[in-house]
Amino acid sequence: MKTIRNISRFIGEIFVFAGKFGLFVYFVLRMLLISCSFVSAGARESQGDRFTRPETNR
Repeated sequence: MKTIRNISRFIGEIFVFAGKFGLFVYFVLRMLLISCSFVSAGARESQGDRFTRPETNR
């Protein structure tokens, strides 16, 4: 009975550690995705300006 309790406690600690680590990875990836989307949006706007100006001059 004692070993079953220790095994279940060990499994629970693994789940707690995995949950905390997963949340950390999730927040880091979300920040990276947000920063990448801002950078790509800025690049897209500059490309749009570059492509629309010759058409308006015609």
